[in-house]
Amino acid sequence: MRSEMLKRFIFLTIGLAWAQSAVSATYTGVLVGGGGIDDLSLVIKTPSGRQVQGYCQTVSICDDWDVMFVDDENAIYHLKPEYKHKKVRATIVQRPNRGRIAGPSDDEILPFITRFKFLN
Repeated sequence: MRSEMLKRFIFLTIGLAWAQSAVSATYTGVLVGGGGIDDLSLVIKTPSGRQVQGYCQTVSICDDWDVMFVDDENAIYHLKPEYKHKKVRATIVQRPNRGRIAGPSDDEILPFITRFKFLN
């Protein structure tokens, strides 16, 4: 009986630890969109046609908003046309918000771009 309870406890602990860990994936594709109001994100279309989005809070490429984004009359930033369809590689990690993005709660899991590179 104790052995069974110990096994359940161990599996529950492992399951909770795994659920809290960051899930990441690297995508190669072309930029098809991006922008935002308070926080910037990029949208990448993979060769299979899947579109993936990630916030670029942790990537230096988005530190200077004027490089890749232009704002409109409503102060909404959009990806500049010259960057659309550029080939890129990005690693996107699912992490708790922790106050990085305006709006979602701190514990909400969001996609963050942790690595970004333009490809030839």
